Amino acid sequence: NLWDNAFSGESLHFQVGGFPKLKELDLTRLNRLSSITIDEEALLRLEHFRFKNNPQLKVLPQDLKNLKNLQFLGFAEMPAELVDSIEEGGPCHGIINHIPVVQIRQNEGSKFHDYKLYRIRTQLNV
Repeated sequence: NLWDNAFSGESLHFQVGGFPKLKELDLTRLNRLSSITIDEEALLRLEHFRFKNNPQLKVLPQDLKNLKNLQFLGFAEMPAELVDSIEEGGPCHGIINHIPVVQIRQNEGSKFHDYKLYRIRTQLNV
C-alpha cells in the first residue's frame, strides 16, 4: 500500500523485474501522482490493483494492458475524466478489457456510506 503521499512524485514507474512477487497494490491519496508507467516485465504476479482519491491521475495508465494476471481493478473517488474514459465505448476501454472485474466506487453524498458501486463490462465478464 502507498497511502497519504507515501510517494510524493508526479510520475511512478514500475521497471522490468520490479516487485516480482507482489499480488496486491493500493495507491491511495497520492496527491501529486499524475502518471504511471508499467514496463512489460514488471508486476508479473499482480492480481489486485486499486486506485483511490488520486486527484491528479486523470488519464488511465496505458500500461495496464501489460498486467496479464490482473483479476481486479478498482477505482474510488477518482477524477471523472479517468472514469469516463474506461466506460464501455470510452477511448481507454480496450486497455482494461482483459481484466475480469473492473469496479468503480463513486461518492453520492457526504456520509461514509453514501456511495454506489458498479462494474465496467469487459470481454471476460459479459
